[in-house]
Formats: sequence, C-alpha cells, structure tokens
Amino acid sequence: MATKPETAFIRACSAGKPDIVRELVGVVLSPDTRDKNGLTGLIWAGRKGQIEVAKVLLAAGADLEAKDRRSRTAIFHAIAYKRHAFVEYLISQSADLAVIDLHNWSPLDVASLPRNDRMVAILERAGAQRKSTKAPATVDPAKRNSFGTGGGFGGPDLPIEVERIHIQLNTILHRWHGGYTNVIEHFAFPQFVDGSVVQYTQQMGFVGAQSARRNRDWLTVKIGVPESWWREPEAGYKKHLTGEMDRGCGSMIALLKRNRHAIDSDSLLADWEKVKQEFLRTPAPPFAAEKQRAGLMAAVLSAQQAMAAKKRP
Repeated sequence: MATKPETAFIRACSAGKPDIVRELVGVVLSPDTRDKNGLTGLIWAGRKGQIEVAKVLLAAGADLEAKDRRSRTAIFHAIAYKRHAFVEYLISQSADLAVIDLHNWSPLDVASLPRNDRMVAILERAGAQRKSTKAPATVDPAKRNSFGTGGGFGGPDLPIEVERIHIQLNTILHRWHGGYTNVIEHFAFPQFVDGSVVQYTQQMGFVGAQSARRNRDWLTVKIGVPESWWREPEAGYKKHLTGEMDRGCGSMIALLKRNRHAIDSDSLLADWEKVKQEFLRTPAPPFAAEKQRAGLMAAVLSAQQAMAAKKRP
C-alpha cells in the first residue's frame, strides 16, 4: 500500500529531508499539513531540530505560529526537546516569544522547568518574559539540593487529565530543597509515558524505575510509564508513580553510598514522604484555560435554564 502524502510529509519533516518536503508542498499539500494529533510539519521539524526543513516550510508560507492542541507553537516544542540552534533560528524569523499555552506558560517558562541554562540565556537575550515561573533565587548552601521530573517525555495524545498530574508533581518537586549531600545538586525523576503514538516502554525496554545514574551534578532515575497505569483513576496512577519514586530514592541513596559519598538518607526519605503525601492527597488542579471554560459553560447552562423557565406555562 502506497504511503499517504500526508504521512510522507510528516516523516520527511521529522527526518530532515527538505527536498521531499519541497516536492510535496509544491504539488499536493499545504505547508501547514498536520498529523493525526494536530502537529504541523514545522512543529515536527522543531522537535527534531531540522532547520533546513523549517526554511523550506516557511518559504512555502507555513504559519510560524501554528498551535497544537495545547496551544503550543513550534518554538515550545523546540525548547522542550533542547534544540538550541532551532530556537535561535525561529527567533531570527521573529517567532512570538510572548505566546501563552494552555497551561498558562510562556516559552521561557518551558525552558525553566526543568531549567535549561543555555536555552534560558538564548530566550532572555531575545527579550522573552516569564508568565508562570519566577527567576531562580540564590540557593542557601544548606538547601542546595533540588528536585524535579527532569524533562520527561510523553506522546502528544496524552489526555489533559494525565498532563495535569505530571505538572502537579513537577511543581511540588520544584518546591522541595534540602541539604542532604554536597556531591549532587539535582535529583531528577524523568517519566517516559506511553501513548498511542510513541511506546517508550517498548522502545527503551523498561517499565518502572531504573537504577540511578549520575551525570556530574545530576542524579537521575528514569521511570517507564505504561498506558495501563495512567488509564487508572488519578489516585491509582499517583500510587504507581510514587511507588516507583520510592524505589528511585532508594537507588539514588545506594549509588551515593556505594561510591562512599556522604548522604543524609534519613532526612531525605523523611522529607520525600512529606512531599509524597502532599501529592497523593491533593487533586491535580485544572489548567487556567479549563477554569475559564468551566465558568463559561456554567454561565451558558444557567442562561439556558432561565430561558427554559420563561417558556414554561
């Protein structure tokens, strides 16, 4: 069966094949053609850092500010995937740095959670502003250890309800600081979440928490998340995540001790228990746009009920 032009177009944008993109755009397709999840060719080029593809698309009239279902443009995706050169190229093409996504985040906010110093510097030089995050304060040496999800990955088809949980977890972790060890600055728990488009647990060959790995000042435990976990109600999914993070904390402590580094494991585990309980007992809050939509729908329902009441004899 012949490959559909739309499929060939998206693959070419992702794989960095500008000649194929040029041929398809010039014959049968719009430069803003999207895949089944609403991602444009330019967004896919941004994810993969394909600057030459972006040049072809923009020359053909592609919309630089086309948004996905989370209201994220190509620059958001390039930032999330750490495509520094691609971001600089989009800035040179006057990409909007003040655009706000469904989570009420700006591009600079995305570059800051987790913080990518090089990306933050690129955006700040270009005049980007924060919307929902704050510039990092000077850290007290007694609380030099920080925590986060470390930029995990999930497919573009994840439900909003699942995204809420991940954002809530990352926000709570970012508030956690401590002075448990002097050899590590950041403890990261990136989650690789299966969707119908990308099956990370199959590609990477693992489910759940993996052994801790150290990269300079970072200590990381990757967590493979199968779709069956997030298909459960919120409380069940949170138990899966925190259970794996329990294992991850143990692996991190074991690695440091194995290498004869000082670590106040009792304090770390006690503080993690507090963080975990806050996450488990607090429902994931809706995005700002969801609150606005809920208010609008309530007003519409109220008006409909009032009109129906007037029509009754």
